Amino acid sequence: MSNTKSSNIQIAKNSIFLYFRQVVTMLLSLYTSRVLLHTLGVDDLGLYGLVGGIVAMFASLKTMFTVSVQRFLNIEIGNGNDRDLSIVFNVSVLVNLAIAVFFLVVVEMGGLWLIENKLHISQERMVAANWVFQLSVIAAIVQIFNVPFDADIIARERMNVFALVSVFDAFAKLIIVLLLPFFGGDRLIIYSLLMLFVICMNFFVNVLYCHFKFPESHLLRFPFPEIKVKFKEMFAFSSWAFFGNVIFALVNEGINVLLNIFGNLAANAARTITYQVRSVLSNVVSNVYIAVKPQTIQSYARKEMDRFYKLMFMGGKVVGYMYLLLAIPLFFTLNEILFLWLGTVPNYAIGFLSACLLYQFVRVLHQSVGMFFIAIGKLKRYQITEFFVLGSALPLSYIGLKYFEMPLYWVFLVMAFSELMNLFAILLLAKKIGNFEIKLFFENVLLPYGMMGVLCLFSAFLLKCFFSLFSINVILKTFAFIAVVLIVQVLLLFFIGFRKEERNLFVSIVHFKRK
Repeated sequence: MSNTKSSNIQIAKNSIFLYFRQVVTMLLSLYTSRVLLHTLGVDDLGLYGLVGGIVAMFASLKTMFTVSVQRFLNIEIGNGNDRDLSIVFNVSVLVNLAIAVFFLVVVEMGGLWLIENKLHISQERMVAANWVFQLSVIAAIVQIFNVPFDADIIARERMNVFALVSVFDAFAKLIIVLLLPFFGGDRLIIYSLLMLFVICMNFFVNVLYCHFKFPESHLLRFPFPEIKVKFKEMFAFSSWAFFGNVIFALVNEGINVLLNIFGNLAANAARTITYQVRSVLSNVVSNVYIAVKPQTIQSYARKEMDRFYKLMFMGGKVVGYMYLLLAIPLFFTLNEILFLWLGTVPNYAIGFLSACLLYQFVRVLHQSVGMFFIAIGKLKRYQITEFFVLGSALPLSYIGLKYFEMPLYWVFLVMAFSELMNLFAILLLAKKIGNFEIKLFFENVLLPYGMMGVLCLFSAFLLKCFFSLFSINVILKTFAFIAVVLIVQVLLLFFIGFRKEERNLFVSIVHFKRK
């Protein structure tokens, strides 16, 4: 009992550090985006989002990509085996080296051909596009090498360090954007070069911290048979995790290419802004999983299945509710928020973001089911299923844009539909290969999330109608509406969305933090 209480307290502490990280990085990144739009202009921002999307792709996937290594580290931490823990870390470095080489070959072959032959880029910006692409490839490789060190910090639950490195990253990116006008030459190339510098700095900070704090992070020599067995196991797992993450990323970047082919760089700029907002929303809710994931996987390693399911489903419900808290007020104030944030709102941004909010509403349910496959270590059929179901978004989007002349925001609606189909598919697969408790997932996550989504959406609609009766300053009305909606939603989610024992857990955590 005391061990469970201690674990809950650790999760609460982790959450505090992660949400400090999120608030600071969110504010800094949103302001950075505003300055960057005015410094680069719509076309260059669209070009960076299109060609340099590899950096954004790996930045958004880094947490998911880290999970494959973190899973093995948490298993050994749960088992209390220091020698195997050290072997796992050392092998993870080799695995990520192999993945980096494979990534380099594939992206250089495909990416350059795409830039030269398919994308709508003017000849005078082709040199800049190639520079951005190559610098982005190097930055992505550095992030792949950073994965074992990120995973070790999270597995060891040093969320204070994880938070501080993230805040440093956000501050550094803001500084380079503010300094950009003072550099001579092509600002887009300089921006890409400075972004690479920041990513390298983060990598060296993580390496040094792990070297001095975690003995397992020292690169050691082990007998070849031990390395061979563990490498084979981890490479199989990590390769499938990499395959799944890349498919997810390629769908998103493929959608960006379609927007360029059927639209223009302004559409890519709007998509960049949309994904900036999506990234903020995703990072806020994913912090819950970062906080509970070590305890969840360690519970599975100890065969504590009741606690395993409880943590996994509780995390899924909290993630869903947090998304509702953020997305619903944003949905009703998109015009005002984008204008206040950016000053100049790119064409297509409102439509893209509205459709993307629906897509993300479905996407947040994916993580708790994905955590189950990671914990049991069976990724092959899971990732193959996602390849076909999620990958269908690309041809369906192309058909709609090419032959039915659908509006550009159609691509995000297709992505939402494919995510919904994928959720049902992986739930059935989880039941088949891992005896996943679908009924418990429906009762504890899916049903409450759907019901509270409808209730919160309806209450926000009524409040929007009420506020429309008043003729006051638009900014004042917008913030007043958001404040009231948040208060109403917090009350609805806390007293209706959570069961009594769940509310008592929150109260006990708050009581602990006051002491």
